[in-house]
Amino acid sequence: RPDFKGSDAADGEAYFVNVMEEWRQKMGIEQMVLIGHSMGGYLSGVYALNYPNRVRHLVLADPWGVAVRSEETKGRKIPWYWKMAAAVVTKFNPLAALRVVGPWGPDV
Repeated sequence: RPDFKGSDAADGEAYFVNVMEEWRQKMGIEQMVLIGHSMGGYLSGVYALNYPNRVRHLVLADPWGVAVRSEETKGRKIPWYWKMAAAVVTKFNPLAALRVVGPWGPDV
């Protein structure tokens, strides 16, 4: 587990971007093709903004980031039914069915 001592999202972002840059240096890579998916896509984009000369190509596959809440939405409460729906949906992985099928996949 990384030794992360940050206190907010900006600290986390800086930590992971620095880890990527340290890895690039240790590997002796001058320029790289960087591919990021989901939160990795967000971090790859931030890395490319911070180190544009180190990224030859950037491929973002469904990049997600954590948006800062606007002043308009800060006081807004989330209805109980949305909280309940989120609690149920987050328990399921979209690839769970594929994992269950496993070795029988080609025959299904």
